[in-house]
Amino acid sequence: MSIRKINANNYEDNVILSVKPVLINMRSPLCKQCDDTEKLLLDIADEYGDIIEVLELSLELQPELTELFEVRSLPMIVMMTGGGITKKVYGVPNKKDFIEDMELETIRDFKSRGINYHPKRNYIPDYIRNDF
Repeated sequence: MSIRKINANNYEDNVILSVKPVLINMRSPLCKQCDDTEKLLLDIADEYGDIIEVLELSLELQPELTELFEVRSLPMIVMMTGGGITKKVYGVPNKKDFIEDMELETIRDFKSRGINYHPKRNYIPDYIRNDF
């Protein structure tokens, strides 16, 4: 599975109106670690593409969208549900911890029972908080 790029023209359809939770990789050509988050999210897309959407936002190409996310450092991955930011992860997370923090197995479990589960909003795990 590939990671789709979002921009101002397709943001509403791909993020706001998505019935699935959405993971967005914030990218910049100047961020070397962003390649590592892309590799992680490609794995996540392959494994969990049935329950989530994985997207990419180029910060330089979409400054009007960048402001919405209050980007303080890169790499940064954002989870959104129903158009609202649910979770933010700074840095390159460990895959196992990321799956747990994003509650991907819980989402899959609820989905298998016909229920749309959305993680708590605005949760940032303590171990990945940055003091800015």
